[in-house]
Amino acid sequence: MVQSPMISSPLKQTSEIDWIQPLKTYIRQTYGDDPERYSEECATLNRLRQDMRGAGKDSAAGRDLLYRYYVKASLLAAVAGYYQAIADDEGTLYGISIARLQLAEKQAITALSWAKTFPSSPPAGSNLSADTGPILLDLTRRQLANIQEKLASFTKDNDFIYHQPVPSEPSLSTIAKLPAAKAIPVSELYQGQDIQRIIGPDIFQKIVPMSVTESASLYDEEKAKLVRAEAEKVEAANGEMAASLDYLKLPGSLNILKGGMDQDMDVDEDFKMWCEELANAPPFREAFNELQEDKISILSVLDQCSKQLDMEESVCEKMRSKYGADWVQQPSSRLTSTLRSDVRNYRDTIDEASSSDSQLLVRLRQHEADFDEMRSAGETDEADVLFQRALIKVGGKHSKGRNEQGSPYSAAPETNLLGDDFDARMSVTEQIARVEELLKKLNLVKRDRNQILKDLKEKKTSFSKQNLRNSDLTKIDYYKQTTSKQHS
Repeated sequence: MVQSPMISSPLKQTSEIDWIQPLKTYIRQTYGDDPERYSEECATLNRLRQDMRGAGKDSAAGRDLLYRYYVKASLLAAVAGYYQAIADDEGTLYGISIARLQLAEKQAITALSWAKTFPSSPPAGSNLSADTGPILLDLTRRQLANIQEKLASFTKDNDFIYHQPVPSEPSLSTIAKLPAAKAIPVSELYQGQDIQRIIGPDIFQKIVPMSVTESASLYDEEKAKLVRAEAEKVEAANGEMAASLDYLKLPGSLNILKGGMDQDMDVDEDFKMWCEELANAPPFREAFNELQEDKISILSVLDQCSKQLDMEESVCEKMRSKYGADWVQQPSSRLTSTLRSDVRNYRDTIDEASSSDSQLLVRLRQHEADFDEMRSAGETDEADVLFQRALIKVGGKHSKGRNEQGSPYSAAPETNLLGDDFDARMSVTEQIARVEELLKKLNLVKRDRNQILKDLKEKKTSFSKQNLRNSDLTKIDYYKQTTSKQHS
C-alpha cells in the first residue's frame, strides 16, 4: 500500500483521512491474516500519524524526520542492489548485475536529492545531532560513487567479453532476504577434537545400505545356482548308479552266487512268462520260412514290374523311331521315373530286412536248444524245474572255474558279472565278498554325496537377512562404501 507524503497536506485535510481501514484491507488481501491481530501496531502508527499531522510549515521536526526516512529508504535499497549485483557478477549473471547496478544508481540519485533537502542544522527538539545532514549527504555521495564505478567496470567487461543481454528493471527478481543463521558443519565447529565422542555414536550404523543388500542378494542368487547345479549332478549320479545296479541285477544276483539257489528260491516271473509265450507261439523256424517265402514272392513281383516298365519303354521308343514326328506320346522314361524309384526303394528295404533276418537266424541257431527247453517247460508247466536246473548249472560252472562251459542258455561262452573283473585265481566266495565290498563303498559314496548336498542346502538357507550384517561379503562391501564416502 502506497502512502502519499503528507508534507503539503493541510492540517484539516490530514485529520479527515482514514488510513487504518485500507491498511487492514491490505493485510487481509496480501497476507491472508486477521488484521485485528495487529491492533496494537495500528494504534502505534496512529500515534505517529498524530505526531506527523503538522509536518508542514508549522512543524519542522516532523518534516526533518520524514526526509531522513526517505533518504535512508532509498540509500538502503541502493546498498542492497549494489551487493546483490556483486553476487550476481560472481555467479556469472553479468547482464542481471548491470541491470541491478543501474537500478541502484537511480535509487542512490534519489537518496542524494532527498539528502540535499535535509536541513544542515536540525531543531533542538528533534533529538538529532548537528552533523546529521552532512553525514547523510556524505554517505549518499560515497555510495553513488561506488555504484557508478562498479557499473562502468561491469558494463565494459560485458561489452568486450561476455556479451550478455541486460534485462529491464521490471523483470528483475526481488532481492532475497539474508538468512538469520548460517549452518556450520560440525567438522569446522570442533576442529582437532574427537567428534565421535562429542556427538555420540552414529544412529544409522546398524542400518545396512540398499546397495549392500543388493550385492548380498546377488551373492545369495549365486549360491542358489551353485546348489541347483550340485543337486542336478547328485541326481544324475544316483540315477546312473541305480541303472547300472539294476542292469547287473545287484544286489539280488549275489544271493544266487552265494548259494541262494536252493529249494527256497522261487522261479523268476519273467522267466515263467517267457516260457508260456514260447509254448503258445509257433516255432521260430516256421516264421523265418514264411519270411523267406514272402521275400521271394515280393522280389518276383518287383522283377515283373521292372520287366514291364522296360518293355513299355522299349515299345515306346520303337514306335517313335518308326513313325517319327507322327508319334506324339511323351518318352516313357519321364513318366515311369517315380515307379522305378519306388521299385529300387522296395529292393533296398528287402535287402535290409534280409540282413536283419540273417542276424536273427544266427542268434536263433545259437540259442535254439534253450528255446526248445523253455517251450517244452511252458507246455508241461515245468518252468520252475527248468529254472532250478539252470541255477544249479550256474553254481556248478562257478565252482569249476572260469574256463568251463558258459551259461546253460547259450551255446557260446559269455562274459559273466565277476569273471572279467577279478583274477582267475580268486574263488567264487572271494569274488562275491569283493563285489559286496564294492557295493558298500558305492552306498557310502551315495550317502556322503547326499549328506554334503544337504549340508550345502542348509548353509545356503542360513544366509538370511538376520545374519546379513555378519557375512564376509557384506562387511567388505560396507567397508568399501563407507571409506569411499569418507574420501569424497
